[in-house]
Amino acid sequence: MTHLLKRSRWWALPLFLFLLGASAPAEAADAPLPARAAPILLASPAAPEANGESAKKKSTKKKSSKKKKKKKKKAKPKLKMSGTFALRFIYDDNIIHYSDEDLDEFTHAVNFGKYSVETAHDWIVRPRIDISVETPAITGRDLEISLRASSWRYANNGVKNNESYQIRFKHPGFGGDNFQLTWYYAPLSYIRNFRDRAAYVSHAAPLEYHDFSYTSNSLTLGYWRKISSSWRGKLEVKRSWRYFSREFMENDNWAWRYGGYVQWRFSKPLRLHLEYYYDDVLARGADEVGETRFDSNESDPTYVRDAYEVALRFYASRYLLVIRSMNLSWQYQVYYFTTEKPYYEDPLHTGREDLVRRIEITGDLGEIFGSIGLEAGYRFTKRTSSAAWEGGTDDSGIGEEKDYDENRTWVGFDYPF
Repeated sequence: MTHLLKRSRWWALPLFLFLLGASAPAEAADAPLPARAAPILLASPAAPEANGESAKKKSTKKKSSKKKKKKKKKAKPKLKMSGTFALRFIYDDNIIHYSDEDLDEFTHAVNFGKYSVETAHDWIVRPRIDISVETPAITGRDLEISLRASSWRYANNGVKNNESYQIRFKHPGFGGDNFQLTWYYAPLSYIRNFRDRAAYVSHAAPLEYHDFSYTSNSLTLGYWRKISSSWRGKLEVKRSWRYFSREFMENDNWAWRYGGYVQWRFSKPLRLHLEYYYDDVLARGADEVGETRFDSNESDPTYVRDAYEVALRFYASRYLLVIRSMNLSWQYQVYYFTTEKPYYEDPLHTGREDLVRRIEITGDLGEIFGSIGLEAGYRFTKRTSSAAWEGGTDDSGIGEEKDYDENRTWVGFDYPF
């Protein structure tokens, strides 16, 4: 028995070993994956979070870069300045507006004080400077303040030298329009010599020649509007004051002007300009205290005026020969003197009517050296006068003094700065 147990014990050992080996693969199949697979399983769910964080960082970087770019934009300047210096050389063949009879007398007769000039024609130099300042600091919108000063300097007749000054305020309106307020002043300017007596001098005293000069002041309110892509327009109201030299103080006047213009761009390079102004001028008509223009023994130069202008303007997109732009204009003015005095008390103004016709052509030749521009022009003016006379209406008397022709030619340069 013992022998059998021993035999069975050795026989069971291979069986035990076989069973042990068969059970090992089953345990290995149920075991977890090797450690090298763990990083793959652990890293794969974390990848989207990592990408999201980097995307957020990129977006914040982009936003911050945009903010930086916005900050880098230059702030709008609170003050803009610009200007132009212009110089014009003019030849005028009748600077005093003498009639043919006066020109003949000036050339051949003895001067008894009627003429204060050396020549009837002259060369003129006219410098002008414009300075413009634009700022939103005053009203919160772009207010433009423009200053202008100009002078006329005569080569042979210094008595005609004169200056003028102007300041203009331009403010934007409600859209496509602007308002303009302009003040103008010109000191004493010489016109010509006339005969008269000083105030409070007896009318028995002889007439003497004196300088006929005046000072001019005016204030203009304008409204400009872009009506459409083809139409522009402007309306103006102007108040002016003119004060003459003491011997001619009855000519002092106060005037209202109403009018404006429209401009039509009917093709790309062409514009039609139509203008009309009406002046109502009230003269002092007296030179002594207590007098009025109705009972004074002085003349009464009160008048009204109609002024019309038609202009054709050409703007070349490319230079036409040497011309960049041209302007051809025709102007017609009618003065009606409205004194109610009989013609024998005021023969120079009773029933008087003046016609002034003017034609002008100008050309802008563009820049000739750097930013220096060149312009040239010509203007012809003709005035004819008529008045009630002893024999009825006759222009032979008044026309000998008031009719004139004038030719003016010029060339000019301008330099913007």
